[in-house]
Amino acid sequence: MDELKREQRETAYWQVDSTWHNVKQLQLAIKLGLVLCIGLFGLVIRLDYVINNQNNKIKSMLIAYDKKKEEATKYAIAYSERKNAEIADLKAQVKFLNMQLAKKTIEESEKLTNE
Repeated sequence: MDELKREQRETAYWQVDSTWHNVKQLQLAIKLGLVLCIGLFGLVIRLDYVINNQNNKIKSMLIAYDKKKEEATKYAIAYSERKNAEIADLKAQVKFLNMQLAKKTIEESEKLTNE
């Protein structure tokens, strides 16, 4: 009888020890899971920071590009206006020279007619 009780007691101790071991493994798994979750959360925060930083750089590059484009457009418009003014001036000179040529031609023809 004592032998049976001793075996039952050893079996109970073994079961308690086994259960305790399982609890310890479960606690370790929970701690590991928490560490992994915290690590993943930190990684997500870091990635969010990196992405926001890149977005800010891209926005500033686009703003700089827009400013340069505006400057180039203003320069092109000013250049075009200057060239149009030069063309108008040349047209006026041609018109003036044509009028002088017509006047000279009329004077020459009058001289020839009078002679």
